[in-house]
Amino acid sequence: MFWYRNAIYAIEARSPAEGAYSEGFIKAKFTQDYCIECPATGSLFSLKDGSIAAWYPGNPVLRALTPQDTCRPLDIYPVKLTQEALYVDVSNKRVRAYSDRGGAGTSLENNNVFTVQPTVYFEGMDPATESASMYTDVDSMPPGALNPATVTVGIVALGIVAVAGSATAIYYESVIGLAAFWVVLGGLVGVAGMQARALGRCGASCALAGRRPGWGMRPRPSPRPRAACSASGEAETFTLTTPLYYVNAKPHMGSAYPTIAADVLARYQRLAGRRVRFLTGTDEHGEKIALAAEARGMSPQQHCDDIVQQYQALWAALDVAYDGFVRTTDPGHEALVREVLTRVWERGDIYKAAYAGWYCVDCEEYKDEKELDAEHTCPTHRKPCQHREEENYFFALSKYQAQLEELLARDGDDAFVSPPARRNEVLGWVREGVRDFSISRAAAASPWGIRLPQDADHTVYVWFDALNGYLSGLVPLADGDGASASGGGGGGAVGAALSRGWPADVHVIGKDILRFHAIYWPGMLLSAGLPLPRRVFGHGFLTKDGLKMGKALGNTLDPEALVAGYGADAVRLFFMKEVAFGQDGNFSEAAFRDTVNASLANAVGNMLNRTLGLLTKNCGGALPAGAAEAAPAGAGHALRDAVEAAVPAAAAAYARLSPHAAVEACLGIAAAGNLYLEQTAPWSALKKGDDAERAAAGRVLVAVLEAARILAVALSPVTPGLSARMYGQLGLGGAPLQGRVSWADTAWGQLAAGHATAEPAPVFARIDEAVPYVTEPAPAAAAAATADAGGKAKGKASPPGQGKKAKARAEKAARAAAAAAAAGEAPAGAPAAEAKEAAAAPAS
Repeated sequence: MFWYRNAIYAIEARSPAEGAYSEGFIKAKFTQDYCIECPATGSLFSLKDGSIAAWYPGNPVLRALTPQDTCRPLDIYPVKLTQEALYVDVSNKRVRAYSDRGGAGTSLENNNVFTVQPTVYFEGMDPATESASMYTDVDSMPPGALNPATVTVGIVALGIVAVAGSATAIYYESVIGLAAFWVVLGGLVGVAGMQARALGRCGASCALAGRRPGWGMRPRPSPRPRAACSASGEAETFTLTTPLYYVNAKPHMGSAYPTIAADVLARYQRLAGRRVRFLTGTDEHGEKIALAAEARGMSPQQHCDDIVQQYQALWAALDVAYDGFVRTTDPGHEALVREVLTRVWERGDIYKAAYAGWYCVDCEEYKDEKELDAEHTCPTHRKPCQHREEENYFFALSKYQAQLEELLARDGDDAFVSPPARRNEVLGWVREGVRDFSISRAAAASPWGIRLPQDADHTVYVWFDALNGYLSGLVPLADGDGASASGGGGGGAVGAALSRGWPADVHVIGKDILRFHAIYWPGMLLSAGLPLPRRVFGHGFLTKDGLKMGKALGNTLDPEALVAGYGADAVRLFFMKEVAFGQDGNFSEAAFRDTVNASLANAVGNMLNRTLGLLTKNCGGALPAGAAEAAPAGAGHALRDAVEAAVPAAAAAYARLSPHAAVEACLGIAAAGNLYLEQTAPWSALKKGDDAERAAAGRVLVAVLEAARILAVALSPVTPGLSARMYGQLGLGGAPLQGRVSWADTAWGQLAAGHATAEPAPVFARIDEAVPYVTEPAPAAAAAATADAGGKAKGKASPPGQGKKAKARAEKAARAAAAAAAAGEAPAGAPAAEAKEAAAAPAS
């Protein structure tokens, strides 16, 4: 966005719920330092060259600085000038505004509580009485254009020219010259008249207000959706986070699932051209961590370091490409927590009080009595809660009741909490009345934590500590959009976070921690005067035996075993396809194997491998035609039409946080490719057809391979390894696709005639019975064991031969696994495991 000298930029903020308007100004000067004087307090705030100030109409006074002035810098927005002042931040090329309504610090950012529409006015204009027709676009306005003083001078000059021109034409007795002169002059006057009429539309109202009228160019446009690039052409920032995982034990599939989902969404946003800030990390403070470390005979820090290494190793094995890893024991994080805590403290939102209640150590939370049964058992962890009486510091969350209700009432595309069932649940909690919550623990009882800056006898409550990790994780990253580290945040770590990607576009979290993210966290941010995240997405649970998987319940699924046995692509594909994001999903290894075989081996792998086999045998591996020739646009080509319908469907699904729908759309390309092969049977024409039929069959192969190329790009957020292998088979290089392709590469027509493909090799091997189960007994063995146990319970022998058969199958599987390990083979699903796909192509 360009800032023009002598222009006042007005922010208009409307509450969708109330329809109320609130307006304020932003003023930019390049040539001289100014100060703002607040008449109510007499305070002076300096406005440096190129910086921006915000104030409410008619209150502060802007004047040039003098050597006698003693001012303090104004850091964009955090200075309270009046009760209704709008604080403005223009970092990252976006206009964000915050209101101090009743001390609430409500965020007015797009997609948050209010909608914000930047408009442009000039000195003397009254936005309260200005009409919509007087709107002008900042980016299209040339410096100095439409200044009323400039227009006045222009009209006077035009009059002088008119008189002089007429006199000259009359003097030389030139009727034609006189007529031509007045035609030209009439055109100029007409243009001026159009501007004068625009000026006149606000003249009366401006006169009543005692102001000079402004000047405008065109009607106000409707708000535009977020684009991948800002107005300056730089990439838009997209920030998303996973929870910070508690390190009381090693990671399990319940932790891996949201991390895979977030990585899929991040990879798509990178393909779409956005600068992604993908944060994950670990929550390392609290009583539960200290107890876990003690049980292992370690110090808390040693225990944390060990578990963190396991998380990072697992994310690498799962192809999770995060941008920042947050550790709440890092000194930088602890400094930011103290900074935010000080902001909240100075706001007067922290007080000391005694409290008694039922505390769940695993949740690190006091439970409401109505959540518990007669034995006061935690419904999540199925363990008895402890009754505690403490004197702690509390955060006045109830002060923000109205703002939280308004925030959570938003629905549809603007919803703060998704999916709708989660939003309704949280809104119900808030409407029952939010309660203040403890933000400290006595250090004597819970020493493993950050000491409260204002009282060293207390440590910061683990949730107040961990939630700020979403800010601290951004601080080590490079600045975004050229913004300085202090842009909009008043300097310090908070200012750095604001310039490097905050606010987050989405927090991906489990539904069991919605209360902390959708109620506590917004309240903390409002108190600290910081912008809110745009969305909190509460995903469902992974279940086993009908219960949520969790370390506390001991019913976890080991993701390391899954990755070692089947590969990262298989694990990522299954959970993204079979668990609708936002709903609960159950895991069965038998279902896992069936899904992976059907999707990756039979559909994707078979389509690519048999087509490349036919191309190599009949065309020497070189494409006989280009993709555009093989399937011309608008020709009603069945495969191209199917691909061009699937690609936007997949993009829309990724964008709306529905990776399961995106996977289905992508796999539809493979299904269409295989169907097209069966319908056209190119192997027959290549073997027995004439030249024209062989040429047509060659074009069929090219069309299928182009579909495979597009599928590789579209599915790459979910299966990055498989997609890279597909590109390698297509002769396009086997390096990871991230960073070398974009979503634009899903357009049809890139494969060119004569392009050479690689020697055919399977990109994903089928998982057969010889591959051992890694998380549960094989179905046949389990059935045999059950039957055998039942027979023994009744005093009977197992059915003849049943136990022997099960034992033989188990021994066979064990021998196969041992042989694979001895040979150093890759797990099932990796390209080197077996080469059975080559036989999938019909004989030709």
